[in-house]
Order: sequence, then structure tokens, then C-alpha cells
Amino acid sequence: AIEFVRKYKKHAQGTLCYTISPIHTIEYYLEIAKKQLDLGIDSICIKDMAGILAPHISFELIKRLKEDIRLPVQLHTHASSGMAVASYLKAIEAGVDIVDTAHGPLSFGTSQPAIETLIAMLDNTQYTLQLNKNLIEEVSNYLEQIKNKRDIKYDKIIDEMVTIHQIPGGMVSNLIVQLKQQNAEHRLREVLEEVPKVRKDLGYPPLVTPTSQIVGVQAVFNVLTNERYKIIPNEVKDYVRGLYGKPPIPIKDTIRRKILGNERPISQRPANLLEPVLNKIKKEVNSKYIKKEEDFITFALFPEIAKNFFETRDNPEKLEIIKQDEGKNIMKQENKDDMEVIRELIELAAKHNLAELEWECSGHKIKIRKINQTYAVPTQQISNEPQIITKINTPSQPQSDVINEIQTPSSKHTLEQIKSPMVGTFYSRPRPDAPPFVNINDVIEAGSTLCIIEAMKLMNEIEAEKKCRIVEILAKDGQTVEYGQPLFTVEPMV
Repeated sequence: AIEFVRKYKKHAQGTLCYTISPIHTIEYYLEIAKKQLDLGIDSICIKDMAGILAPHISFELIKRLKEDIRLPVQLHTHASSGMAVASYLKAIEAGVDIVDTAHGPLSFGTSQPAIETLIAMLDNTQYTLQLNKNLIEEVSNYLEQIKNKRDIKYDKIIDEMVTIHQIPGGMVSNLIVQLKQQNAEHRLREVLEEVPKVRKDLGYPPLVTPTSQIVGVQAVFNVLTNERYKIIPNEVKDYVRGLYGKPPIPIKDTIRRKILGNERPISQRPANLLEPVLNKIKKEVNSKYIKKEEDFITFALFPEIAKNFFETRDNPEKLEIIKQDEGKNIMKQENKDDMEVIRELIELAAKHNLAELEWECSGHKIKIRKINQTYAVPTQQISNEPQIITKINTPSQPQSDVINEIQTPSSKHTLEQIKSPMVGTFYSRPRPDAPPFVNINDVIEAGSTLCIIEAMKLMNEIEAEKKCRIVEILAKDGQTVEYGQPLFTVEPMV
């Protein structure tokens, strides 16, 4: 990339992603900066995405960079921890060339310090800024109106999560959203404690996009499954493979084997393994979807989502249909909640060995009765449709043995449903131009990939736990699925 920029006589800026760990010392950053200097950068930017750059470190790092690499230095930080103004002042004293600011109405919080603050702080010093204060005020007044119109508010001026856990404020917000999607907000503290452990396992990557998301989602899965690395997103595997570049320090073999098995990481530049796809996409994408060059890039990055977007951006009626479908999904969620009530009633009946149990609430009435050592929820008998039966072992069996089975009137075969372990988006294939992982009537082995659930911005392969035959595929490509929503009906193969 640097060679390409220089070829066209443009400015190539290198970057240091600032973070804190046992290995991220001043000398470490200087070494990275010198490697970028050798590649031909024209300037370097310190990107403090978490707002954790302390004033004294700011002074020392910038002073050493100015002495050792002799290039313009830019500092970008966020005001989340409350240290940004002090860090900027020490950076200016050390000789920084550029600091990033924001206009007053949109400053501080998770944004940058206000330009107005910097002007006042440096006025009548050797660093006095020669800026048009009247124009700055005019722009800030305009932004104030926009802020009020759009009701933009900051929940906090200072985020204690940043200062205590040294995690970017945006990453904490994502973790909260992710836990809320999985109905597990109460486990935030556990996730925050797991994040530094995962980060250490992965060689101390800086918590900046995309590695902040990779570390955060793996920490969420480790907590929610009550087992570390039971679910491993594809992006975590790719990171360990080296497809995101070289980790700051090598990943321990025990962690690598847990994530990749016997597979070895790559030993070359990841981009060397990529095939050019833009020309291929230009040939394959229907021209009716394309309005501008960027649409090809959108499709390359988010094929399924892009297709839905292209189809509805000029068709409000179709968008309304999609909204109606989303409404149906909400109804399905309500039905799912009803099934949870039924499950609890069945377990209650089994626990107390009841022959019959009736339950009535809010106009709903459910009767459960014991039939041949099985508690069955009667359903309307329709000759051409399968009869749904929730089956439970007799009380002498452990309650953990409760399973959902489906029996058809014409067959004694027992079917099972494979459910989504998370909230996310369902994909039946690894990419749009690839065949689906499974088709109806396929017989697959344990460990075979059934589908991908995109959750928390990462792709998660869902694998079969046993050998089985695919009877029915219950979700469509690009469909949002809920936690516990059935994805497949399968017939176990002995």
C-alpha cells in the first residue's frame, strides 16, 4: 500500500496503535515506527483509540519519535478517560505537529477535545494557534443546532470503564449490545474480566477494529458457554492463522492447538493469499443494482445484506413487506416464549410424576397428560403434517436428558431440531458464489459445518454434534435468527 501511494506521489502516513500491555513499551513503538520509516512513510500518527495515553507517556513517546525518526508526528486520542487535554498539552511541549480536535458541540465524551479548549489553553504562549476564531464559532453554532435537532446526547463525560479496564469506550458499548442480544447483560462483569485473558492468549493485539471485536466476541462466547473456546468464530481462527498479520508476540502452542488443531499459521504476507475479486463481482452482480462504483465494494464486503439493500432502496413497498416479515419474526419470538412455558410445565409434571396437569393464564390453556411413560403436548391431528411432540424421559432419568423430538404419523423415526446458539444472521453458504454447506437429504458426519451465524460482526460456523440426515432447513439466507430458534430438522444416524 505504501509503495502504491508513493508511486502516485501522494502522502503515506504510518500508524502506531497505542495500547497498554507488558510488551507495549516506548522501545516497542520506536521499533515499529522505524520499520515503517524504512518502508517509506511520510509521517506517522499515534492512534490512541481507547483514550488511555497518559500525559507523561505522551511526552516521552513523541519526544523519542521526533528525535529518532525525524518525521511529522500526529496524535489522535479520545476524551473518554478525561486525560486527553493534558496528553495534548504534553504532546505539544514534546514537539507534536498535529493533534486531532472536534468542534465544541460534538467534543469530549468519546469524541476528541474541543478546538475551542485548545485555542484558549495555548493563547498567549509560544504555541498560540493562528486560527479564525469567528469562523470556528460559526461552525460550532451550526453544529449545535444539528445536535439539538437530532437530540445527540452523551451519557457520560468520563467513562470509568476506560480508566479501570483500559478498554475503548466503543468496545464496551459493543459488549453491552452483544450481551443484550443474547439476554445476558448481567454477565458484563465476567466478560470484562475475560477480555484481558483472551487478549493475552492472542498475543496482546491492540484493542482497535477489527481486533477489538475479535477479542471481545471471543470473551463473550467464553463466558456465555461457560467453557473457554468452546465456540470459536472464524475471524478468531483467521487471526491465529496469521491472516490479520503477525501478532505482537507469538501465540502459545497450547492456545494455537485449541483454536486451530494441527493447522499451522501462515509465514507470509496475508495479502499475498488474496485473489482479486472486484472484476469478478462486476461481471456477476446484476447491473440493475449498481448506481455508483462504491456499490461493487459494498457487495464485495456484505453480499447478502447488500442485495437486500439494493432491492429496497428504490422500492419502499418492498421495504414495507420486509418490515412485515420482521413483524412475523416478533410473533415467532412470542411463540418461542410460549414453548418455554410449555417446557417448564412438562419438566414440572415429570419432576412430581403427575398423570395430568392443567395450566391457564391470560386466555391461554394448556393440558399435559402422561401417556405410556411420556408426557405429550397434544396438537391438532392433521394427516399430512407432522405431529409435534415434546418428549421427556421418566422421572427416574436426569432432567438434563430432556430433548425436543418430532415424530411423524407415517414414520417411527425420531427427528431432532438443531437450534441457533446465538442471536444473529443465518447464512447457508460460506460466500454467495459457493454451494450451500448442506442440502436436504444430505447425510453428514459429526463436526461437519451446517451453516454460519453472523453474530456480533463475526462469522460463526455451526457444526453438527452427531452424524445425521438433513430433513428440513428452517432458515433462509440473510434471515435474522433468535437464540434457540430452530435452524434444521435432522434425523440422527446410528
